[in-house]
Amino acid sequence: IVVDSCNSPIAAIGMNPSNGKICKNGCVEFSYNGSGGKPTSWVWTFEGAVPDSSNLEDPGLVCWPDTIGKFVVTLEVTNAYGTSSVIDTITVSDPAIITAYSDTTITFGTNVTLTAQATDTSGNIISGGTYTWSPTCVLCQTTTVIQPTDTSIYIVAYEAENGCIVYDTVTVNVDMQFNIGVPSAFTPNGDGTNDLLLVRGEIGIESLTFSIYNRYGQ
Repeated sequence: IVVDSCNSPIAAIGMNPSNGKICKNGCVEFSYNGSGGKPTSWVWTFEGAVPDSSNLEDPGLVCWPDTIGKFVVTLEVTNAYGTSSVIDTITVSDPAIITAYSDTTITFGTNVTLTAQATDTSGNIISGGTYTWSPTCVLCQTTTVIQPTDTSIYIVAYEAENGCIVYDTVTVNVDMQFNIGVPSAFTPNGDGTNDLLLVRGEIGIESLTFSIYNRYGQ
């Protein structure tokens, strides 16, 4: 004797990302997340997507190529005791445009302000979202102040409220030459003050050739 629960299925859609918001050309991972009796068939329909349908319990990745808007996803499940269906919506959005300002050169030991701004495809500034600077992150806002010790490329990532992430880079060149100099005089009298003539500005110097000439070029 085989005892069955005799329950009809209750359909539910599992999605990753769970909010159903993706960027243009993005994908969603679908799975069956229902309850009740075990279905014997699954009928998925994905409006505007590739693939546009599936009969698998867990269809996996479904993508919306080169399109934006709201698209309906339906699931109908059936077993011997009944049928259940559910509808959900996928929102596909254009990614923002992130611009980092701007490549610059600074003198070693000075600060520089890194600024980024996210806009939509029409050039309108987007409010909200999250900015993250790498390799530095000071409050992770549109603007961050740093004092780099060498030339570096900084990456800013912007995640919009719709989940789309875009990136841009800015290069900060650090000029060491203004921190390198030779005194115009020295006093080699052994009193411990200015006894040596040497190149000042050891930070940032990898190698140097230091020559001293007299007025005759010797």
